[in-house]
Amino acid sequence: MFHSSLRACYALLLACMPILASHSALANGTHSNLKIEVVNDMDLNSREGVLKLRLRDGHNLVLGPDQLRIEHEKLFHLFMFDKGLKNFAHLHPVPNEAEPGTWTVPYKVANPGTYKFWGDVTTKAGQKLTGFVETLILGDGDESVPATGLPEKLQGEDKETVLTLNRPDGGFVAGRDLMVTFTLWRTTSDEQTNIVEYLGAPAHFAVFTVDGTQMIHAHPMEMGGEYMLHGLNFPRAGDYRVWVQFIDRKNPNLPLEDEVHTVLLNIKVN
Repeated sequence: MFHSSLRACYALLLACMPILASHSALANGTHSNLKIEVVNDMDLNSREGVLKLRLRDGHNLVLGPDQLRIEHEKLFHLFMFDKGLKNFAHLHPVPNEAEPGTWTVPYKVANPGTYKFWGDVTTKAGQKLTGFVETLILGDGDESVPATGLPEKLQGEDKETVLTLNRPDGGFVAGRDLMVTFTLWRTTSDEQTNIVEYLGAPAHFAVFTVDGTQMIHAHPMEMGGEYMLHGLNFPRAGDYRVWVQFIDRKNPNLPLEDEVHTVLLNIKVN
């Protein structure tokens, strides 16, 4: 829970600065203005390989690195997940010098099946572009069953660090800008968490409708050890799958990328 003094500080801070903490993307709406093409010659025929993509804007112009600017330390953020909402990865494709106008990134999945790839980029002019493509990944193993109803899950753990999402005043309601807070704590000791920035933010929230056709990509603010998502707006009622990524630095001898935590949550929105 936020103390009243912290709430007042947040209110003052938010009044004095523009908020870019979250944005939503609708697959068939005005916010979905990025076309992603899978350039690989056929369906991906292995659970591990290299994905090759081409990006186009709303005017069908190909987007390369010269048309984009870095946001959260990367030119291109790509979120991939299966139709069962079980396998998830946050990837960062890079320009393919051998074939200008395309981007490549290694991938590895636990199960074959149909995957969605959600892209998130920003143009040099500051326009946010988002969109997704579906593709089939072949290989050994059973395909996951499409997700339907998701049981509410507002607390999750990864690598002995727990994230608890606090229900906002009035609950999770669609179509409203919500202030949502969360806490982080460790299960193994009385030590406080050691949260360090991951890609320029304390954490990254990737939020998807159960059918995977709408997305919210949000980044919290931190003040005095408290974390807040401001302006979190769910486009419609229903179940949402949430993947939260952050770094709780426990071993300074490890590379930062080895200490990325991924916590899975489910939110029911009225």
